[in-house]
Amino acid sequence: MKKCFYLLSLSVLPFLCQAQEIQEAPPAPTSYLVPSTWRVTFLGPGVHNEIRLGQKTTLASAISFAYDARVADTRAVPVGDPSRSDLAQSFGLLTVVRTGVRYFYNFERRLQKQKSIRYNSGNYISLQAKYKTPSFWKKEDVRAPLRRLDGMYVNALWGFQRTYRRNFYLNLTLGIEVGRTGLLPINDFHLGYTFPNRKANQ
Repeated sequence: MKKCFYLLSLSVLPFLCQAQEIQEAPPAPTSYLVPSTWRVTFLGPGVHNEIRLGQKTTLASAISFAYDARVADTRAVPVGDPSRSDLAQSFGLLTVVRTGVRYFYNFERRLQKQKSIRYNSGNYISLQAKYKTPSFWKKEDVRAPLRRLDGMYVNALWGFQRTYRRNFYLNLTLGIEVGRTGLLPINDFHLGYTFPNRKANQ
């Protein structure tokens, strides 16, 4: 009888140990990001998408329109006679395609302060590749020729992204850009609308 008890104990012991390991296993990492988010922007008109890559990283892509403008005074203005200035003006519209990885660093702090991280509302740093097409429409004065902006650019950015009530969207980025125009400081500001997503965080 004792032998049967020992055999039964030995056979059950591995299952008990396994059950304990399952109960004591660490919880799965929390993901603060929605799987996919779509937005349209009106200031800097375009379409934006953000796809979750990890707990705090996303792949952000966009296609939008931008403008280029140049104004030049082509004649010296005599002192005391500003009405005689001769301004040359040129305008152009171009398309901008961009994609890059974002790392959000302040989700926990926002949650501790009881602030929303809905639709990936947070601050981030980003490395982004950007392509500008040649102007598809332009009105150019030869006295004020437009700059050539088309080509590939690389941006290193700090960003501030929020989706407020009724899905009002705001995004501000500051950083540096390397490309045809050399190394330059840049800033970008977008206002728009975030499309509803049932899997959105709160």
